[in-house]
Amino acid sequence: MQYLFSPVIIIIIGFYFNVQLERTKQSFQTLELELKRIQAAQQMLEELFSGTPERAFIAERLIGQIVDENLREEIHKLVADYYTEQFDESIYAQDISKLSKISKAARKVKSAAGDKVVSAFMTVKYHIVAASKPSEETALEYADELKQTGFSAEAYFVPTTGIYAVTLGAYPLEEAMAKRNQAIQESIVTPDAWLSKGEGWKKITPAD
Repeated sequence: MQYLFSPVIIIIIGFYFNVQLERTKQSFQTLELELKRIQAAQQMLEELFSGTPERAFIAERLIGQIVDENLREEIHKLVADYYTEQFDESIYAQDISKLSKISKAARKVKSAAGDKVVSAFMTVKYHIVAASKPSEETALEYADELKQTGFSAEAYFVPTTGIYAVTLGAYPLEEAMAKRNQAIQESIVTPDAWLSKGEGWKKITPAD
């Protein structure tokens, strides 16, 4: 009986080890794929805050295909918050070039974060600031001059600076940028005309 069972036992043990080995190989392959997935995500993380909006939104879309749902949502939120803040900073810094890059990238790539950035500026009207004036009188006079060019010029008092801003009107972002470019080309305003949300501004109307 011993001679009879020994080969059978060897075959059974050999089969068991083969099954275990195959399972180990599969686990190792799964672990290897997971490691490569994590490495790929890590490499793309640098692009998210590289300062190049288009590359950032593309990387965000790609990472979204790799990481789990919770991390994906957190990345979308972080990128959206970061570039919304960058967008607002470019307005305050009067950096039209940076403003345009973020806007175009968000519209072009159509990532989850990009869509949130677009939503953030689509609901706001932006003033095209033609000039700053030291007094209410000079601001109103210049606004009247600009109205002759066909723009809806207005004058505002800016409490944070104490100056008076003269604008060509307030429009959605893309329209505001287009009208600003038009006004520059027609030499109605200088190339340093900027955009502003006009937060806290007080509109000035001529005295009766």
